[in-house]
Amino acid sequence: MVGLSMLSHRRGALAAAGALCAFVASAASASVTISGPGAPVDPFAQVSSAMAWIDANGGGAAYSVTAGPIAGRYSAFEMADNTTLNWGFSPGLLEIEGTLRVRSTSSLTVELGGTDNSDAVGSGAVEYDTILCTDWVNFEGKLKLVLVDGFVPTVGDSFEVIASGAYIVLASTATVEGPAVGPGLSWQLSVGPSSFTGTHYAGESLFVTLVPAPGAVALLGLAGLVGRRRR
Repeated sequence: MVGLSMLSHRRGALAAAGALCAFVASAASASVTISGPGAPVDPFAQVSSAMAWIDANGGGAAYSVTAGPIAGRYSAFEMADNTTLNWGFSPGLLEIEGTLRVRSTSSLTVELGGTDNSDAVGSGAVEYDTILCTDWVNFEGKLKLVLVDGFVPTVGDSFEVIASGAYIVLASTATVEGPAVGPGLSWQLSVGPSSFTGTHYAGESLFVTLVPAPGAVALLGLAGLVGRRRR
């Protein structure tokens, strides 16, 4: 398991009477649930406890863990094998005081409802699911993207889904699975400087960006070359 650090989950954005309202976690609550074969009916108070249960009892089956939507504080965890993690409201913010590891067979589900998460460290209002982590992140698994609130991304849109206070290791096993939003487009993972300068999350960040697919780029280049020759 990841070290003895604390994780807090904070409310992201809620549209109410045309305004965004943010809620901040203040106390622990038994709001961590597991879905899958033989999963306990009663919720867990800690995400780490849910992951430990899967490690001990899962037997390789696929599970889904949901943290929230009730805000709370959780001890840090390492993702269990064959497990998908969802969190918060739609979308929401997850804060980790410590390190994070997403194993190669596990995945994070990230909901995209817009392109702005600039107030994640402030009010906690975000337009897409965001993780703030004070230490390093080892991302070995899959990032699953889901569009919400009628949002349709366009080429070049970039989403800072994980911001760390140190560095991010993007393993060769890391993948991204996103919705098809147009011909010749694909989703791309990358690591770059955090946008949250002057905070505990000013290290490296994990970005996912909608880009032209490699094949589409090659075809565009070929079309341009043919056009120049014809002139």
